[in-house]
Amino acid sequence: MRERELKQLVVEMASRFGWHVYHVPFPARVGRDGRAVGERRAAGWPDLMLLHEDPPRLVFAELKGHGGQLRESQRLALRRLSRVAEWLYEHSVGERAVAVYVWRPDMLDQVEAVLRGRVLL
Repeated sequence: MRERELKQLVVEMASRFGWHVYHVPFPARVGRDGRAVGERRAAGWPDLMLLHEDPPRLVFAELKGHGGQLRESQRLALRRLSRVAEWLYEHSVGERAVAVYVWRPDMLDQVEAVLRGRVLL
């Protein structure tokens, strides 16, 4: 399964379970010659941000198709987001409200468990 197909499945599932989904497009800006140039400040940002209001939850999800590998910029961004999520968990009332995932096609059961139950693992 390609990343594009996985994204479509996750977005459909999230919408079905009441999540607001934002897909982070390829981070680019228009260069002097009018062509797209990668935007360094946004490099590595996860593919999806998912938000649920009841209970309040925020999920950052990087999606990888079969054989897809994380780039260094993605590892760095995921590590930073995970630190924030962990800090928030440690300083909350004991309930996880923010989580960071790397989801692959063979993890659809976990994806559904998170999205259906809104319980962050």
